[in-house]
Amino acid sequence: MNTLPTHRKISYVVSIWREAEQESAPGWKGDLETAAGQHLNFASLSELNHLLSELGGWIDPPVASASIVPHND
Repeated sequence: MNTLPTHRKISYVVSIWREAEQESAPGWKGDLETAAGQHLNFASLSELNHLLSELGGWIDPPVASASIVPHND
């Protein structure tokens, strides 16, 4: 039995820019605009991912651990 939702398309406008913070190194800031015109701010990729997950109603699958393969020259 397939429990995945049917395909749907969701569109967003994402703007990112570099912003100098007082007394610290410059950081990246961003704004996610929904099709309804709602603006949501974020300051990291993890925050953007969280916003997209909440708005889209999905959860990322667990990441399989990467195996390290020795490199022999």
